[in-house]
Amino acid sequence: KATHYNNGDSISSNIYNDEPSNLDIYGRLYSGYVAYNDDICPSGWVLPTEEDINNLLIYVGENPGAKLKSTGTIENEDGLWYYHPEGIANNQSGLTLIPSGNLASAEGYTELGQWAYLRLNSVIGDQNDYTKLFFVQYNSRGSAFILTSRDNSQSVRCMQNIIEGCTDPSAINYNSLANVNDGSCYHDAVMDIDGNEYQAVQIGNQLWMKENLKVTHYNNGDPISTNYSDNEW
Repeated sequence: KATHYNNGDSISSNIYNDEPSNLDIYGRLYSGYVAYNDDICPSGWVLPTEEDINNLLIYVGENPGAKLKSTGTIENEDGLWYYHPEGIANNQSGLTLIPSGNLASAEGYTELGQWAYLRLNSVIGDQNDYTKLFFVQYNSRGSAFILTSRDNSQSVRCMQNIIEGCTDPSAINYNSLANVNDGSCYHDAVMDIDGNEYQAVQIGNQLWMKENLKVTHYNNGDPISTNYSDNEW
């Protein structure tokens, strides 16, 4: 629903049928001249590429259209789709794609309730006048890509690729690229299974203990034999 880029510049966009009540339901429609790079997304989020969508499709498996769509129909008064043949929508992925339609430069507003489009980060053609969309439709379990003029306007969803790491800026192994904390954060010490603490230091992308190990047990609890004689060694 954004109306400004991250730098504060205003974004030209449309609401289906120019009806303000559609905003909260369907969001805004953005042309390919507005939504063509990551500046339109919240900081740290991006417009999906075709590769991103293909990775999503691999993960969800067969019948992706059914798994990516919201459930419910206008006919049954429990959803937004025109109608669903049985088994066409189950939203198993949780993505909840909705049929927010299209604003075409020639036809005007069309396909509300029938097609769910997503803009991709792509500019195509000799004159850079085309862009690629991903879509699912009301009467299919499948999904597809399509080329469209950049003059036309469709919905946008932003995404992140998960990067695990330490997300605590106060930790010495903080990873500024990570967006999911993997529990690896160290502040100034690491503890072994016996409760001994060791000071730590980060050097480049490596984390080192600053003291020699004192532990007498393996991490599974088994004792570590010590004080062997020369013959026992």
